Amino acid sequence: MTRSRSADARPLEETLAPHVDRQWVGDFIVELRLRGVAGEDIGAALAEVDSHCAESGESAAASFGEAAEYARSMGLPETEQQATAAVLRRTLPTLVQLAGMLAVVTAAPALAAGEAMTVTVGALVSAVVLVAVILALGLWPEKTLGALAGPRWKAAVIAPLSVALIVAPTILVRQELLAAPAGPSIAVGVVVLLAGVLWDLILVRREARDPEQDMLLTPWDGAAERDRRRRGVAWAERIRLLMIPTATAVMAAVFLLFD
Repeated sequence: MTRSRSADARPLEETLAPHVDRQWVGDFIVELRLRGVAGEDIGAALAEVDSHCAESGESAAASFGEAAEYARSMGLPETEQQATAAVLRRTLPTLVQLAGMLAVVTAAPALAAGEAMTVTVGALVSAVVLVAVILALGLWPEKTLGALAGPRWKAAVIAPLSVALIVAPTILVRQELLAAPAGPSIAVGVVVLLAGVLWDLILVRREARDPEQDMLLTPWDGAAERDRRRRGVAWAERIRLLMIPTATAVMAAVFLLFD
């Protein structure tokens, strides 16, 4: 089965299923992504929906019902990478990097001011809440991120409330828990951050995850299209690995230069 696909700037939903409403396709993809279904399985399911809509002239909603509900009813298997042990294994290096990041950005203003770094009870509570949120996102994405699905007002309300829940303890509870020299604290934070990055790199190399599991592919996507999307996945992985170190460096530089 062959079908030409141009690597143009069309939205992904239109590229994968041109005969299906874009919103329906987007909801379908999000639901299966949250459930850890491989990209190729999602693409194959969309190809069937698109083929039916093209031949029948009916809309996907009329033929299959609400997108998320239909996606759940298919019972497509999750990838091995979405198993609890695998998610924890990939999440732990990120938590280590965040610990290093918090140490650096907490100590940088103190170093600029020539003072000792202080850690408050509120900051510790905020860090614990942040860790809990990250673990919840990794272990139960369909429940946590799924809460944002539906009407746009839900995301507009829930997302700011979640951020406020993380930040509020730091602002409201100022009781000092411990103090430490700012310079050594930054050095320790950098070491911890780099250790987390190295751990992440080792896991990526050791697991050698097939990028096609993350790629949305249809049965008619040829070698050129697969290579293009594989390169996109590779770039996304590099950006993910550099995100926390880059953010840490930028924030620390701002504190040191402009405080």
